[in-house]
Amino acid sequence: MIPINKRSIGTCIVLSLLTFGLYSIYWKYLLVKNTRFIIKDNSSCVGEMLCLLFVPFYSLYWWFTRGRDVRYEVSKLGYVASSHETAFLVLALFGLEIVAMAIMQNDFNSLPSESTQSDQQSALKKRDVGGIILTVLFAIVCLIYIIPIIEVFINSFKTNSSINQ
Repeated sequence: MIPINKRSIGTCIVLSLLTFGLYSIYWKYLLVKNTRFIIKDNSSCVGEMLCLLFVPFYSLYWWFTRGRDVRYEVSKLGYVASSHETAFLVLALFGLEIVAMAIMQNDFNSLPSESTQSDQQSALKKRDVGGIILTVLFAIVCLIYIIPIIEVFINSFKTNSSINQ
């Protein structure tokens, strides 16, 4: 039995769309944690998430290598992973990471889990500080970039309305 985060794929996609991608960052963080658990890497994944968010082309490398590692480790456990690292790479190249995330989540969901209801309740009570910090950090960075764009947009309306008068 494997203690991994099982999620409803449809719910994750809808929440990602409704939050304009903020939930997808948290979801990706959970996938990174699951991947690290399966490949038996107990170190923190905050650095890996920061690279995924801010280093160009790192996500392409990540999807390819982690897809390969997950497929290999899952097959060692006697299960079949439906995903393939090349498919992840192609999806990431075309900006369809949410599809790659759904496929990887499906692989994690298909693995047996040792969690019971009490384990799930205790896991809900326990805060995932790294994921929360990364989400807040990304939201702040987005606001830093979005506020000047909104100001330019508002100023362009003001200049257009003054020209029309």
